[in-house]
Amino acid sequence: MVSLSLRPTALSSITAAGCRPGFPTIKIFPSEPTILKSGKATKTPTDYNGERTARAIVETALGHLPVVFKRVASKTTNKNTVSLDDFLALEPEQPKALLFSSKSSTAPMFKAAALEFKSRILLGEVKHTDAALVERFGVTQFPTLLVLPKDGEGEAIRLHGTLNRESLVSFLEEHALPAPTKSNGGSSGSGSGAFDPKVPQVTTQAQLDELCLKKTDGLCFLAFLDFDPEYERSVRDHEANLKILANIKKRAYDAGRPVHVLWLKNSEQSMLRESFGVSDMLPSGMLLSPVRSVYRPLVTGFDEANIWEFIEETQLGKGRLFRYSHTPTVA
Repeated sequence: MVSLSLRPTALSSITAAGCRPGFPTIKIFPSEPTILKSGKATKTPTDYNGERTARAIVETALGHLPVVFKRVASKTTNKNTVSLDDFLALEPEQPKALLFSSKSSTAPMFKAAALEFKSRILLGEVKHTDAALVERFGVTQFPTLLVLPKDGEGEAIRLHGTLNRESLVSFLEEHALPAPTKSNGGSSGSGSGAFDPKVPQVTTQAQLDELCLKKTDGLCFLAFLDFDPEYERSVRDHEANLKILANIKKRAYDAGRPVHVLWLKNSEQSMLRESFGVSDMLPSGMLLSPVRSVYRPLVTGFDEANIWEFIEETQLGKGRLFRYSHTPTVA
């Protein structure tokens, strides 16, 4: 799912695709084309007629996420459900996971995870009213997420603790097939597509230009760190912060998201931080979109969960973005 920002002068070129005058105009295009009787493939858009608020637009967009997970039931009553045996027989090379849910509709978080892990692990959903499957797997609370044994025998592996975006992705990542090697993307460290776990430190303007400002895709996450090499505790804290950034870089790489993760030494680059009004409570950071000339400061704690949620929210259009007109510069 993508969003487009169009100037009025560009409107005439897309009128044939179903867009009409009037701003803001929002069209929702399906992810899969419809095959007409003529054999032509087309994607017919539908109008968005809801409120022009970020919350309403995001909720509608999430509702249009394509369904790639399977609805699993002990008794299949329609073509939209499959039996457990049929589910286990699908994509034999892939691991399988089942979410037991009491919700009337599937959570967008689960639909998004099914897309994110497509071809790596097959996800299915079982409703709490399916007594036979609930009893078979010993489910006593909802939601419950299980990874099924490959041979269909033995005990399933259960996700313990709170089910949220962070725990869901972490759990699936542990049991899914390895992510395919990417030939490009914001977290790739070389032209060959091999992942480079090192998070670059920006010390010159040329580095900032090359690693962020001249990028035409995605976002830059700039972290402002400081440490004193003469103090062991300071060095340990700095290493821990770099590990957090490396994990963020790896997650972005695995998800195919162009996020360029960089760090700057605050004692040397505080003017850059101050020019964007980023907190001086270190470590701190911000997201920057050079293409759109907007940024968003990190206002939560500097840990992996908070930073990843911060990135995801920003990419979904949540949170306030600030426009900048100056050229970001380093000392």
